[in-house]
Amino acid sequence: MKKALLFAFFVILLAWVGLYYLGGFKEPEISLEENGSMELYGIYFKGTPQDEALKETFDQVIGLVQQTEGASLHTWYQVEPAGKRDTMEVFVGLDKYPAIIEGGALDTLSLSGDQCIVARIQTNPWVMPGPEKVKSKIEAFAQAEGKVLQGIFIDRIIGEDFVEVFAPVKKP
Repeated sequence: MKKALLFAFFVILLAWVGLYYLGGFKEPEISLEENGSMELYGIYFKGTPQDEALKETFDQVIGLVQQTEGASLHTWYQVEPAGKRDTMEVFVGLDKYPAIIEGGALDTLSLSGDQCIVARIQTNPWVMPGPEKVKSKIEAFAQAEGKVLQGIFIDRIIGEDFVEVFAPVKKP
């Protein structure tokens, strides 16, 4: 019995150390920044998460990001799916207009504002916090700062282990 408890203790300790090493306890860095305006170029998608067209949309925009120097991938989920068969609406885009556009013109998403709240998350993808957790932290920060959000959350995917979430603030 003692051996089983000792073994369980070491397994839990090892899991805790692994989680700590991967950045599982790291909180997003949240700040209020000036110039909440943003211009994005990309493709709107409406369908289910299992739809092959969603993968094609991401592949097309990622290809444009790779061909456009200094560009990064952005996503805005207007309607997030609750399950695999629920309808979702997402804008997948980049922040610089690409020189080469295959398959027609891109949609434009323009956001205006004087300020935005930015959450920076840099951690291993296995322990990356979920979108609802990040949104709630941004909303709590906005409330503490006396700011009202526009209700828009745009993810900027900088790397596999680095994401920024932008939440524009309503003008007073």
